[in-house]
This record gives sequence, C-alpha cells and structure tokens, in this order.
Amino acid sequence: MKVCPSDFKDFNTPGYGKIAWAISVDPFANGSTIAVELRTSATDEKSWKKLNLYYQVIGIGSKLIRKSVMAHLGVELGKIKLPDDEHRRLPCDELIPDTKYSISYYRNIEAPVSIVWSYLMQLGCDRAGWYSIDVLDNGGRRSTDHIVNSWESREVGDRISATPQGDQFFEVYGLRVNKYFVIGGETKRAGGPFRMTWAFVLDPIGEDATRLISRARMESFPKWKEWVMGRIAYPPIHGTMSKVQLDTIKRYAERDAQRRLHL
Repeated sequence: MKVCPSDFKDFNTPGYGKIAWAISVDPFANGSTIAVELRTSATDEKSWKKLNLYYQVIGIGSKLIRKSVMAHLGVELGKIKLPDDEHRRLPCDELIPDTKYSISYYRNIEAPVSIVWSYLMQLGCDRAGWYSIDVLDNGGRRSTDHIVNSWESREVGDRISATPQGDQFFEVYGLRVNKYFVIGGETKRAGGPFRMTWAFVLDPIGEDATRLISRARMESFPKWKEWVMGRIAYPPIHGTMSKVQLDTIKRYAERDAQRRLHL
C-alpha cells in the first residue's frame, strides 16, 4: 500500500507503531558517503512500550542487517579515499612553515558542523574549559557539558585563557565560521623562544556529520630543546590531551544532535 509522507507523519490512531528507514548519499572528499538511518515511534504510550520491547529483542539482528548492507555497498562501490590529515595543508600552517614537529588527530562526528563549531567556540578556561583532562588543564573544574548561547563567537585577535589562573593565554590567529579555528602563542621556555599553533578544521560530511581535524605545530630554540619537546615530551602529553578532547566534543555533539531530532 502506498502511503504519502504527510499521511505517515500525521497518522496517530492508537495501537500502532511507526518505522521509517532513510538512505542518503552525500559528496565527500573525492567520493561520496552513504548513510542509513532507522527511526521508530508509536501512536500512544502503550504501543511505544510494546515496540520498544520488540526492538530490544530483534534490535541486535536489525543492526547486523544494516551493517551487512553497508559492508556490501562498500565492497561493491569501493572504499572512499580519505584525506591524509597528517600531511594535508591546513589554515595557518604558514605561520610556522618549516617545523619538523606537527601532530594531527581527527574524529568523524555524527552531528552537523554548526553544533561542533559551537563547542569549539567555548574552548578556554575563560569559557567552558578544554574538554580534556580537567584536573590537569582546567583546575579540576569540569568542562561545561552543554552549549552556552553567550559563548557563540570569537574574533581574530581575541585572547583565550590557557590556565584557570588567567596568567597564560592563547591568541586567535585565524577563524572562519563553521570552517576553521586557529589559536596559538609565543613565550619563553627553558630560556629560549617557543611558538605554537593549534588548528581545528571542520569538513562537512553531508548535512548531519562532521570530520573534525586537530593539528598542533611548534617551533623552539635552541634546537636541542625543540628536539626534546617535539620528540619526547610533546607527543604523549599533547597527544593524550587532544584525544580526550576530541572524544569529549564528539560525545557531547552527537548527544545534542540526537536531542535536536526529538524537539
């Protein structure tokens, strides 16, 4: 039986469950992404409880079927060649052009770019925190776990508090809304100058997903100190903090994206 979308949406006769599948194809990088989404609802509370129980029983099999379909499409159509995030040129790389010490990470996030961008705008001890290991970089205060409307923007030249005490700062070096956010700074460490940039770049994956890339670059003098920091100290410390940070932003953004669907 053919059912119009509007009739399906408005149908509310008690005693029924409602199920909808969506398959979308969106361009990304040098290929395309395919997304499969399944949504369930019901026309009354009693039916919803029954449908929810039903999916608890068959949900495992249903999920395996969807994964199998996606795997089959991947084999038939070929895997997309993803960008080389470690070596691709990102905004403001030219500020430290010849560094030997650059570290990049990425996360694919099932949330629109606008939501992920909002969390980037909250970075800093003067706002939400760093979404990383709070006991180390936010004075033990938990990073804010939701979007605050008054923290919706930054400007090039803004200072972002790097510490809870407000005695060290990053500067906003580059910014393009929903595209990239680059901060950095210059100071003295161990008697010599130290420079770094920290870029966050957002690539949309269709309308409802985002690839978030984080890259830190550094330069220091004397060169023996740069080698120690770049090879020994920086990778495990910054690497661990960045991974936690990206995972936290991913978790919050995906949660908010799901909540948005139920508003």
